[in-house]
Amino acid sequence: MYTFIFLSLCAFSSGILAENLGKWTVPELNTLLHSTQTIADEGTKIAHLSQQFLNTPYKAHTLIGSAKKAEQLTLRLDGVDCLTYLENVEALRRSHSYADFTENLKAVRYKDGVVAFQNRNHFFLNWRDNNARFVTDVTQQVGETASKMKIKYLNEPLHKPLIPGIPVVETLVHYIPGVRIDNKILSRLKNGDYVGLYTDRNGLDVTHVGIIIKKGQQVFFRHASNEPYVQQVVDAEFVNYFKYQRGFVVLRPLDI
Repeated sequence: MYTFIFLSLCAFSSGILAENLGKWTVPELNTLLHSTQTIADEGTKIAHLSQQFLNTPYKAHTLIGSAKKAEQLTLRLDGVDCLTYLENVEALRRSHSYADFTENLKAVRYKDGVVAFQNRNHFFLNWRDNNARFVTDVTQQVGETASKMKIKYLNEPLHKPLIPGIPVVETLVHYIPGVRIDNKILSRLKNGDYVGLYTDRNGLDVTHVGIIIKKGQQVFFRHASNEPYVQQVVDAEFVNYFKYQRGFVVLRPLDI
């Protein structure tokens, strides 16, 4: 039987308002992290950590904070959306213990690790830019001549900002059109790459994110799916998922 833990803390020295570890206990997480840090390859490490979340329920709106409400760091392993899934995996990748994990989650989710709504990485490319020591954009390298670029204005309003309380930021986006996927592009993707589903929509860079998983010659997209009959972390066949999409962005974890 799973052990569920939910703690509301009044002391914020750690920056945590609430934590829900789902099926995990702190000793179990410490054991997982200790063993994972013996894996030398970062992509393999991410594949191993992300696998622990397979079948975890999709859960939206778990973060606490807005332009009008004070931001609090929330650590949830009982349910994830697509971006909190990546944040958890990336923070775990950098950690040797649960105590490390809580601190690394701040660094992944917030610019300069400062817990504030204005500092939260609301967009995938915010996440890229504010974690540049740990991930790099390899979209052009993977797509080569197939890759395209576009200047986007993240949070650009049509009638009002997508996210009230944060500025519009000009960002150059490189992406690979789904129709251009071929065996060469697939071969250049690596286990553990972070992938975002590119959109032409004003104000947005991507609409969904996940992780590249390679199993032999097969390439999968591991993600927290909010599709009505899925609603959990699953592996989807990459080509089938992306070939009819506008495009995708690829970030690669750096050695730590």
